[in-house]
Parts: sequence; structure tokens; C-alpha cells
Amino acid sequence: MNKFDVEFTKESLISNAGLILFFSYLEDSILRHFIYPTLSCGKTKYIYSDFDIIRSFLALQASGHSNFEDLDFFRSCSFFKQVIGDDAIVSKERFRQRLDLMALHNSSLIGNLSKLNQFLLKQHAQPKSIPAFPFIPLDFDVTIFDNSDSHKQGVRPTYQHNIDGYAPMMTYLGHQGYLLNHQFRSGNFHANCKGTLEYILQTVKLAKGLTDQPILARFDSGNDSMINAIHLSKIENLNFIIKRNIRSKQYREMMIKEVLEQHTYCVENQQGIKIYHFEKTELIQYFDKDVAIQADVRKIFSLIERKVDKYGQLLLVPVYDLHAWWTDLDEKLYPIESIIELYKDHATSEQFHSEYKTELDIEKLPSGKFLTNELILALSQITYNIMRFIGQKVLACDHYLIKRKVSRLKIKTVLRKIIGLPAKYMIKNRRACLKIPLNHPFSETFKWLYLKSNFV
Repeated sequence: MNKFDVEFTKESLISNAGLILFFSYLEDSILRHFIYPTLSCGKTKYIYSDFDIIRSFLALQASGHSNFEDLDFFRSCSFFKQVIGDDAIVSKERFRQRLDLMALHNSSLIGNLSKLNQFLLKQHAQPKSIPAFPFIPLDFDVTIFDNSDSHKQGVRPTYQHNIDGYAPMMTYLGHQGYLLNHQFRSGNFHANCKGTLEYILQTVKLAKGLTDQPILARFDSGNDSMINAIHLSKIENLNFIIKRNIRSKQYREMMIKEVLEQHTYCVENQQGIKIYHFEKTELIQYFDKDVAIQADVRKIFSLIERKVDKYGQLLLVPVYDLHAWWTDLDEKLYPIESIIELYKDHATSEQFHSEYKTELDIEKLPSGKFLTNELILALSQITYNIMRFIGQKVLACDHYLIKRKVSRLKIKTVLRKIIGLPAKYMIKNRRACLKIPLNHPFSETFKWLYLKSNFV
């Protein structure tokens, strides 16, 4: 390697020029419309308004940070001050205190942030359907926020062994994974706890406000409930698939026997392994104040019979693995194979969880107070979706060199290549100016996005 001379400069060089693209989606007028008026924690005067605090957190998270202490990285950054529209940056101690107060005293703030998220999705999201199917996916799933070895409010043992933390319910819309809604919960809450049905119905209503296409709601076995299935079956232009949780050992043995005797067809996947498929239509019901509420649903069964183990050793007694689903999809249009294929695509939501928790650095929630972490999650939802909007715009740019055909960009890719673009910040003719290096591989992409933004 050739030797280099190292020089230091007083010029303002930044590594997050893409923040101007991020805030092109969050103009002051939009933020103030949904967040304002909110009292400044019961006081009329603060050096930093609630509006400044919220913009500071959004700018911090859009830069790839979420801890309150990380705000110190930007205290001397003139560009960061210009982006949040303030002459000074709040201290990390006051930043923490003000978010605590906002969460405690402004009970309507989280609801207003949810309305802001819905507005942004309506303006910028274009949910895509499942490949080869006409449905817009609506994926419900609980994910674990690992906050073990902490004493934060709401941190409890979760369903994952030896992990303490939170267990929020998340809902993603479209094949790109827009975060439509969420419900913050302590770690010991069951996936189908009290209030879940109301959350599901509210989220479906939000989804129907964003698209006229048929919606397919998908749930894993944590939401296996007859009440959920009946309510979902009565919503127009919406279908569902719910993975069954066969809890009873006696019922499982009975169903294995029934599938073996009455299966529709059998596929030998490989030597020693057979897959039996079976379905039946059944009337399910529950009683509400002595009134029977009922619906016809399809019960889908897939039974895997193994006569060899994973090492190829023959077994004396076959091992059976039973999978089952509830659905109201039409039997003629969507046979058993289609139902299983549609449910397999539900696993994509795990990738969305991963991007949300790790790439936005939000899994280890920064506050010790439950209400503050709930507020931070509501703000993070907006950050996540704006990153998705930018990623979808990048895919439409001819200057972005894509190695392979993709339906979405990862949040990490947007952060590294677009938000993290290096630039020189300066004041020119009393106007803030960014100088982007021409030889940077993503400068043309940035230019195209900038021209498409609300600035020009």
C-alpha cells in the first residue's frame, strides 16, 4: 500500500446527507398538523418544544441511532442542526426527560402518530400483491424485543426460552412490508391476549383504507382462535389463513388417523418421506350473550410421514408431523397446495421484524419507562416506513445498479447507500448547501431522488 499524508480540515464534512430526503416526507406543516397542538408537558414555555424533540429523535434514528446518548455525536454538527431546524441540540439528559414527560402527559400523541403514519402510507405507499396471486398480504405476527438483564418497566419472560423483554404485535401490509400498525406489549402477554381481536379489526379497517384490492390476512398459531376466524370471515373483500395450534394430544392422534384414512392425495417427497393432504369444511361457532355467531371455514391438513431419520437411518415406527390451517378461501380457486404456498410466504414477515429491530437499532429500547418506549416505537414506525418509501423510489431509478431483480431494498441498504451519503456542508449566499462528490457510486441516484423530492 502506498503511504498517505493525513491532513485535518475545519470544513464541515458530513456522512448523512440523505437526511434531507428523509425529511422531504416530513415537512413541518405535515408534522404540525398531526402532532400540534400538544401542550408542552403541561407548561407553556420550554427552550425546546415538543416539536423540536420529536424532530430530533426522528433525525437521530434516521441516522442509524436510537440511544439517547448518541445525540452527543451530533452536538457540533451544523448540518444536523439545520435539518431539525434549531440553532442548538438538546442535551441527552433533557432529551430523555422530555420524551418521558411527553409520553406521560400527552395521551393522544401516540394516536396522532398513528394517524400520521396512515397519512404517509396513503400518500406514498403502493402495496404490491403476493407473486402469482391477486391478494395484498396483511401479515400479523408477534416478535420478541430482547431486553434481558435490564430492569425496564414491562420487561417480562417471553415465550422464547431464557429471553426477557417485550412482545409487541406487528402488522405489515404489502409484499414490500410497510408497517401498518403495532401494539406494544409486555413480554408475558400471549399473542392472542385480551384486546387482540379489537386490534385485528382496527388494523383491517386501516388496510382497507389504503387499497381496494383483495386482502389476505395471515396469522401464525399464536392467533389460532375460533372467534378470530368467524369475525374475519364476515369482512368483505378480505380472506384469511390462520395456522392451527393443535393443543390436544388426543385430537392430534385422531386427526392423524383421519388424514391417513381419508387423505385427498399423497406425495412422496423423497425416499422414506410422504406428505398426505386432506381438507374438510366445518361450521364453527361461539356464543355471545346466548346468540350463536357462526361461519363455514375450510380446515386444511398436511401430514408428513417420516420412515427415515435425518441421517438416512430406517425407523421401526413412522414419525408423524401434523400441520393444519383455517381459511375461508374458495375451494375451487385455491386448492390445498395454494393455501400452503400462501402461508409459506407469511414467513417473509420475519425478515421485516429483523430489519425493524436490528437495522434501525430499536430492539434494545432506550428508556426504562414503558410509556416512553411505547412512544419511541410509534416514532420508529414512521422512520421505518419512510426508509421503505425511499427504497421503493431507488428501485425506480435507472442510475441505481441492481445486481438482481428485487421487490424491495433492505433498510440497511437505504441507510448505508442513500442516507449515509458523504457530503460537504456549507452556507452559500445565506442558503444551506451540500456538495456531493461526483465520483461517489450513488451520487447520480441521490441526484435523481433529490429532484423527485418535495424540495424542488
